[in-house]
Amino acid sequence: MGKFSRNWALGIFAIFGVPGLFSLFIFIAYTLALQQRTLPFSGDRVWLWPAAFLISLAAGNAALLNTSMKGVGVKVVVSVLYLAVMGTTLLSCALLTACALGDCL
Repeated sequence: MGKFSRNWALGIFAIFGVPGLFSLFIFIAYTLALQQRTLPFSGDRVWLWPAAFLISLAAGNAALLNTSMKGVGVKVVVSVLYLAVMGTTLLSCALLTACALGDCL
């Protein structure tokens, strides 16, 4: 795989794959929990949501940092922007997915 296609693959994963996988996690967690008539992130499972959120952010950020961006300053700016925008996006995905499954706040 060439440098150009590798950069595109990492960028596409960071932008589309991370929120897609996080939303899938939320969907599966709610579906399984609601079948048991409980909420997915309560009681002893309360740590799962923040863990999945942080792992998703870290995976996307790592993918972006592994592209061939030049310069530490550029990487820091892109990393901070990514974390802010993707953090908001993941929160929105979780809220929309949970609300679609009947757990609106």
